[in-house]
Amino acid sequence: MHEPTIAFLAQALPSRQAVGWAWVCAREVTGEDAPAEVEACLEATRAWIQDPTDELRRAAFDAADVAGMDTPAGAAGLAAFFSGDSLAPPDSDPAPPPEGLVGRTVAGCIHISAACGEPEDVVARYEDFIRRGMELAERVSLWQTKGAGPEEQREP
Repeated sequence: MHEPTIAFLAQALPSRQAVGWAWVCAREVTGEDAPAEVEACLEATRAWIQDPTDELRRAAFDAADVAGMDTPAGAAGLAAFFSGDSLAPPDSDPAPPPEGLVGRTVAGCIHISAACGEPEDVVARYEDFIRRGMELAERVSLWQTKGAGPEEQREP
């Protein structure tokens, strides 16, 4: 049930938190000896997560393009880019991203990240990544505990 769980969480989380989840998973599987362009992409995406401006969103895309969008870092950067209001260049008419694109890209990043490393560890990585996504969903209060009033809800 890894695939549907990841797909659900990636769509249910707010975009910024979903990209944060993708980034954490990508960061975890990126080794200490990662190429400079991969590290730069992770840094650009982290910067956008901390300060989600359009300028930083576009910088994450540029870094993802250099790192390779088929890498965990590149997929996380691409997800950050898709979170914006427009996929068009800044001076063009807006071109909104299709509904659900961020979630699909985040899910792809999680799958790419889980596939990194030793094949016998894939299931453990999936379970760890899902646990992290579930913890994040609890922190942002995606679902209300039955009978809990607003005063019992946790702040995101």
